[in-house]
Amino acid sequence: MRIVLAHGVLGFRRVFDIQYFNGVAAHLEKTFSSRNLRVTASKVDPRGSIERRAKQLAPQIVQAFNEKKEKVHIFAHSMGGLDARFAIAKNIECFMIFPLSVFLRFPDTPARWRIGRMTPAPEPR
Repeated sequence: MRIVLAHGVLGFRRVFDIQYFNGVAAHLEKTFSSRNLRVTASKVDPRGSIERRAKQLAPQIVQAFNEKKEKVHIFAHSMGGLDARFAIAKNIECFMIFPLSVFLRFPDTPARWRIGRMTPAPEPR
């Protein structure tokens, strides 16, 4: 099984010792090691338009699928969810060939938790 992590606006894979997804890839790979899980953090233009970012994300999704021809799950945060949906909508014939799931998370960024000096955003009512 393959997972592609899609970051939000101003996102990054790693800056110094801070990962945007804060160890999520390693945790998932360790937790689901019996399923041969592979997690890839995508890299797209942090300040690009949704269209531009989606064009950069689409080949990374296809590459994840082509590694083993297994189902691909996309875990997307904030604008990454918009990028993933746009990439799928504009490349539907490409993505029709393999199973795909998209999971979204919007309210908070993992980088905020990593910094530690900031408090988490309040839960929506």
